[in-house]
Amino acid sequence: MSHEPVSDAAWGQALTRVLREPARIALHRQPIVDLARGVPAGFELLARFSDPQVAAPPHHWFDAAYRLGLGPQLEAAVVRQALRLRAEAPMNTFLTVNLDPSALEHEEVARLLLGEQHLGGFIIELTEHTPIADLGRLNGLLERLRERGALIAVDDTGTGYADLRRLIDVRPEFVKVDQGFVTGIGADPARQALVELVGHLASRLDAWVIAEGIETEADLREVLQLGVPLGQGYFLNRPAPAFEPTPAPVREAIARLRPAADGELRAAAFAEPVATAPLASAFEVPDSGTLVLLDAWGRPARMWHLGRHSEPLRVTPACRAEDVLKRALTRPAAERFDPVIVTDEDGRPLGQVRVERLVQALTREGRAAAA
Repeated sequence: MSHEPVSDAAWGQALTRVLREPARIALHRQPIVDLARGVPAGFELLARFSDPQVAAPPHHWFDAAYRLGLGPQLEAAVVRQALRLRAEAPMNTFLTVNLDPSALEHEEVARLLLGEQHLGGFIIELTEHTPIADLGRLNGLLERLRERGALIAVDDTGTGYADLRRLIDVRPEFVKVDQGFVTGIGADPARQALVELVGHLASRLDAWVIAEGIETEADLREVLQLGVPLGQGYFLNRPAPAFEPTPAPVREAIARLRPAADGELRAAAFAEPVATAPLASAFEVPDSGTLVLLDAWGRPARMWHLGRHSEPLRVTPACRAEDVLKRALTRPAAERFDPVIVTDEDGRPLGQVRVERLVQALTREGRAAAA
């Protein structure tokens, strides 16, 4: 295979072959690791292309496809294979696939995704080959995909102002910190500060942070110290043509490097059982207590508390109790003491946290520290 620069004519022929013969596209799986348990929470599906005339990295294929007006068609071919892989994914894991926002708005890609009635466990990871042309249309499509159970991730976070603006506009469920800010993080306070900042912003968006580019044990140590819940990178596991578990040495490193309990209070310590009911079912509105209404994918959609309904505030189990309280108290006055819902990485409720308990615990802790 030639490694010389490829002409647009050769690219056009190669792309035509790949689109005509989908077997030339292979999807490798790179684990996204739950850094609390050391096991894969999900897998990113990464396209690899095989052609007799062109040998080039995947991003060159996508760049050429967009340059020649074939970008959405190539994205559709990858998404089609990704959807088929859902049946092979290990239990309790999700799959993510990269997709440019402009491709999502393309008729072929939109029809492919919206033709699926059940997209639970499927995460659309928005990249940005091209600017978002129509934010309103994009958010409308994303909402329809969420109704089918899909979740949204934003890639390469931290690379610029426009990228941070995307977080506000799209409100994703997952925020991926660009590998350029994670690789080498152990020796760079500026990188550490940026990841911490992204974590604070993600918590306000009810999103999970994924640190890309964990290449060394030092990177892993710092990411664990910062409390990042999910990680990805060559140190944890490389992309492979099959779904692979976390290697034993990596699990051991995570267990060894995970910070010891420091007495800091977390949301998980306050989680209590909470009653739930399907949103679409008939249910009795409680006069007292709390009822969380779940969408078709088991995620909190609405909440009844003391006879009125509101949008539930969701937090992760590892969220600091102090941060949970701060977020709760920024809600409208009538909702400030409504319970906060603790969810897992798939957005499903694990329990409720009563704000009164947080106030009591943090006040008691503050008094003890002062004494």
